[in-house]
Amino acid sequence: MPLPDEPARDALLQKLLPDGGRVKIRLSSSDRRTLLRLTEGYSCSDLNSLAKEAAMGPVRDLDLRGGRNLTPSDVRHIELRDFRQALSRVKPTVSAESLAAFEAWDT
Repeated sequence: MPLPDEPARDALLQKLLPDGGRVKIRLSSSDRRTLLRLTEGYSCSDLNSLAKEAAMGPVRDLDLRGGRNLTPSDVRHIELRDFRQALSRVKPTVSAESLAAFEAWDT
């Protein structure tokens, strides 16, 4: 099975982090194109890990000192900077060599 192409990565990320409800995302169309370019070579599992890590960015930014009760509106939107941070932690797990070996085996 090949790695997801750009439209598949876009659809998967939208499914993993649907805008609205509890998840708030602020990505311009330019940000989305950048993210899709940066995730070239990521598997579905890699994208799942990336989305989870990016979603933690706004939570990590919360000031939990002071003991006040937080509401969902206190959590900022997920932004491209969160994905960039996540990309520094979550790397693609399928190498080009492994993919070529699987493709050769499949033919």
